Amino acid sequence: MKKIALCRMLLLTVTLVGAAWAENEKKESQVRLELDLIDGSRVIGVPRIESVPVQTSYATLDLPLKQILAIKIGEDHETASIDLRNGDKLKGVINLEKIKFETVFGKVAIELGQPQDLELRQDEFHRPD
Repeated sequence: MKKIALCRMLLLTVTLVGAAWAENEKKESQVRLELDLIDGSRVIGVPRIESVPVQTSYATLDLPLKQILAIKIGEDHETASIDLRNGDKLKGVINLEKIKFETVFGKVAIELGQPQDLELRQDEFHRPD
């Protein structure tokens, strides 16, 4: 009886240690923002916002960045076409003055009229120090 209890205790300990170790090994994926600017420049970094406020013809939405695949800014530098990860497409006005994010060369804030395209990628990308 004592041997069975000892085996159970040992099995439980090994299971818990393995689960804790696996949790430490798991890296949290972050959203990476790629901006193609109207002058041809490209800036890549980690956004400092969690969502994008969008005014459509039917509602005001607060879209989480993890749901957005790409944003194409219109020629009027105000309206935008938004492609979502689930295949949906939206058109509206993004209610942000500046897009703030961190790059390898520091913190950046770009006015919304400057980007031509914004692409959001979900991958292993670590925030610059």
